[in-house]
Amino acid sequence: MTGLLYKTWEELESTFEHSFGKTTDFVKVPVMFNERKCWILYYSSLVGSANLSSKLMLPFSQHAGKAESLEQFRAAALASINYMYLTDWIQIARQLNKNSVCILVEGEYEALSIEIGGYTERSISEPEIQQSIYGPKIAFTESIETNISIMRRVLRTKSLQIESYDLSSDKVTGAVLVYLDDVIAPELLQEARQRIQRMEGKKVATLNHLLEGLRDDKKANFFPTLMINERQDSCVAQLLEGRAVVFMEGSPQGIILPAVFQDFFKSPEDAYVPAAMMLFMRLLRYCAFFITLLLPGIYIGVINFNYEIIPINLAIVIAGLRSNLPFPSVIELLLVEAAFEIMREGSVRMPKVVGNALTVVGALVIGEAVVQAGVVSIVVVIIVALTGLSSYAFTYYNFAFSIRLLRFVFIGIASILGIFGVFLGCVILFAYLVNQRSFGYPYFQMNSKRSLL
Repeated sequence: MTGLLYKTWEELESTFEHSFGKTTDFVKVPVMFNERKCWILYYSSLVGSANLSSKLMLPFSQHAGKAESLEQFRAAALASINYMYLTDWIQIARQLNKNSVCILVEGEYEALSIEIGGYTERSISEPEIQQSIYGPKIAFTESIETNISIMRRVLRTKSLQIESYDLSSDKVTGAVLVYLDDVIAPELLQEARQRIQRMEGKKVATLNHLLEGLRDDKKANFFPTLMINERQDSCVAQLLEGRAVVFMEGSPQGIILPAVFQDFFKSPEDAYVPAAMMLFMRLLRYCAFFITLLLPGIYIGVINFNYEIIPINLAIVIAGLRSNLPFPSVIELLLVEAAFEIMREGSVRMPKVVGNALTVVGALVIGEAVVQAGVVSIVVVIIVALTGLSSYAFTYYNFAFSIRLLRFVFIGIASILGIFGVFLGCVILFAYLVNQRSFGYPYFQMNSKRSLL
């Protein structure tokens, strides 16, 4: 659109309708500014009426009749309020969507935008996904300004840098790149800037859209190469290791870049416990990784192909439990896995008050019923339960979800090739991880901190 310099006052009414449509929360108030026509523009859904009255309308009634220019009025009545002068309608639309108020005066070449605020934001709360026993109970919110404030409360240093970017084509959706300029590697910072700039002007509605744009390539990845984090202490620790964090307006999580394989085995409380305890807990997570990924496939391989590798007494017990079952072992295992995944998904959608209780009761009732009915064996129920519990050992949901999906791949390979298929799948997966990179850094490196500093 053309700038305000080329708009006559009579054309403003049609300009409003063309720029903002007929949305009912767009408010345009006609007033007089020292015998000149004036419009006050804002969204009622973003600007609180109390703030509008006290910060603008009252000073306007006292000073607008005496001011010779918009700048003179601002200096006299709005000196303590953040402001910006705008020269085109794209800038006006952008500021209005940031809970600002714009003032247009007949004969003035620029519009005055002032920050009023007043809409309700979600308060800072505890993390809901990445919970921990120790450490601060502070999670990010949907506001970029609040998230930056949360970071600055801990990192009180001039080296903490914030770079702002406009992602959407209408320059309404914003993102910020946060880093420590005396710690981050220059090549990592340059690569991060280039990838974010690559997203400018595109339709970026959710954090996942931004995540896809920041990835190294457009190929499907078995494991996430970027980390989504909702905790203040975790993001601060990553910045101190020489990484960067990206926040997007409207998302209560940050994207940590780069992220390597071993990062997903860390937990927020690792920094608050003795080294021996931290090492033990991390080893447990690695064990949980192999149990979640391989245990069902190993069971299928042993039962169908390589039963001779287990003790004879155990083989007799398993054979007795599997006698008279109606389904092959693969179908039996997949049915129980599917039932467990459905219960897991249902527990997420249920109200919190009844979700946990119904999940536990449902698992007990269904598990007992299918075993008593002779549909599945108790061994399969135990394996699926152990596998499902192991998947909860990881604090990063995307990583745990990737393991759960790959588990079905190993089940399929084991049903065809047995234990050899499980071993072959492990070799292929290892080769894949070794060849993966995250922002140029090897994905399977064992010491990410040393490589990033």
